[in-house]
Amino acid sequence: AARSREARLPPADDATARGVLGDSAPDGPIPGWMRLLAWFPQAGPRMVKAFALTAAAPGLDPADQARIAWTVARRNRAWYALADAEARLRSLGADDAALADLAGAQSSLSPAERALLVVADTLAASPVACTDAQFRAALEATSPQTMTRVVHEVAMQSLFDRFTEAAGLPTD
Repeated sequence: AARSREARLPPADDATARGVLGDSAPDGPIPGWMRLLAWFPQAGPRMVKAFALTAAAPGLDPADQARIAWTVARRNRAWYALADAEARLRSLGADDAALADLAGAQSSLSPAERALLVVADTLAASPVACTDAQFRAALEATSPQTMTRVVHEVAMQSLFDRFTEAAGLPTD
């Protein structure tokens, strides 16, 4: 349904988006979420850069970032973001079996990766629901730097989920 839905808040056209986003606009087609942010000439380019800086920050590899984005989008029922995260996972080599495992037992993931996703899923559901034990297990399996990145990643992904779903963006 997300593929064929009509956006409640239509994104700007590519030319308008390129004019507002400047160097932040990618080569080729501009994703719907960026075109949506182009309606905000001051905040839009800053948000695009904030998402890019989050993606480039050290502490999580691209697979961890994509799994966290997928987990948070799934929890938030954010269909545009879920499709985006799935595309990222597939570009990193995930197939249907890997996605089914991610949605299920997560048997192909290490204990540390599973612990990170428990924290990400719980924080996405409700930050106050994440227990000290869940966080401690992930922290002991990783590092303070990694867990700081996980919390930031979940926060940024939740922001992405909220504005793409509020707009009702169809999947790219």
